[in-house]
Amino acid sequence: MVLQAGALPPEVEAATTAERGRFESGRAGRGNTGATPEEGFFAFWLFFPKIALTIFWHGYSLAMTFFSSFSALNFSMRNEKTRPRSDTRQKKVFIKTFGCQMNEYDSRKMLEQLQAENFIQTPDVHQADVILVNTCAIREKAEHKMYSLLGRLSAVKRKNPGVLIGVGGCVAQQKGDEILARARQVDLVFGTDNLFELPDMLARAAGGERVVQTRWHSRSRKVANFIPDFPAVGGDLPGVKASIAITKGCNNYCTFCVVPYTRGREVSREPDNIVAEARALVARGVREITLLGQNVNSYRTKEAGFVDLLHRLDAIAGLERIRYTSPHPKDFDAALAAAHGELPKLCEHLHLPVQSGSDGILKAMRRHHTVAEYLEKITLVRSRVPDIALSTDLIVGFPGETEADFQQTLNL
Repeated sequence: MVLQAGALPPEVEAATTAERGRFESGRAGRGNTGATPEEGFFAFWLFFPKIALTIFWHGYSLAMTFFSSFSALNFSMRNEKTRPRSDTRQKKVFIKTFGCQMNEYDSRKMLEQLQAENFIQTPDVHQADVILVNTCAIREKAEHKMYSLLGRLSAVKRKNPGVLIGVGGCVAQQKGDEILARARQVDLVFGTDNLFELPDMLARAAGGERVVQTRWHSRSRKVANFIPDFPAVGGDLPGVKASIAITKGCNNYCTFCVVPYTRGREVSREPDNIVAEARALVARGVREITLLGQNVNSYRTKEAGFVDLLHRLDAIAGLERIRYTSPHPKDFDAALAAAHGELPKLCEHLHLPVQSGSDGILKAMRRHHTVAEYLEKITLVRSRVPDIALSTDLIVGFPGETEADFQQTLNL
């Protein structure tokens, strides 16, 4: 039953009406001569309970109306306080990168994602809302540096419990949950295949979850556009030099290298996807691009091989210099040597890792080439570019290496 303020319940209204009717009938029977004192006294006590009940009911109705209005107002205000609001405040991210040029490239992609989420980069870790550590597993010292940095970040976390600390890169791919167990100040750990899930992982961490995301993506396809597009944010230009990853992962499984286990099997990007990124960089002022891959010159899709890609990039107006790193000697061929002589924008420099001057050590390293084959590659490129600058990588002290093996490396 719904009552309006001031209304009597039906049973009270009916009883009052009946009593009023009996009183009026009595007065009519006496001929409207006025009530006697006794009748007045009787009428007062007859109607007093009804009057009191009426006053009580009106008061009760008014009180309930006021309480309902107050409750609705209070609930609305409480909802207003607890309702999630979009954070339009510009936030700051601090990124520390260990390791190779591929890691530098990945850190750049982290920043691009967060710029789209209203972040700016800060060089001051104490001002950061998010701290990201991009790790390297090639050298043990880099892993030690990571844990040393995380130890120092404990003080930052104690001073500012709201800051989110994330660890990505190759060590994160290897260690995963171990990092969370060892470093309680860390909020999220993400692997090399999960780089572009960063905004979602940060949202989960902000909600109190300690996130570990190191799941490999499918490598059933050898060609995949693993670099999504992000809007260019004005005011944060990359400079005149930039890098582009054209492959990720490696299939060589050299015995000294952890890359196939931290970055997976090799995948190449489609050439159109790469050229589009290069054009976007040139439009923002970049004049030199370095192509990146763990085995960069093994790049291949149905539409293009590595040399075909170099020709397409050489045709981009405004781009002045092209470099690449790191190639593998077994994939360096006559066509690539010719490209160094034919393409005006391809720099007269070749970094070709040899690792050792001993065939026995090269076999133990599982390098798939001999010293003689390596030297043939050098002769090939020098026939096209006689003054080409050469650089290489060497490993000394490899397990099983003898003094004679070492001397062969020096002789090379």
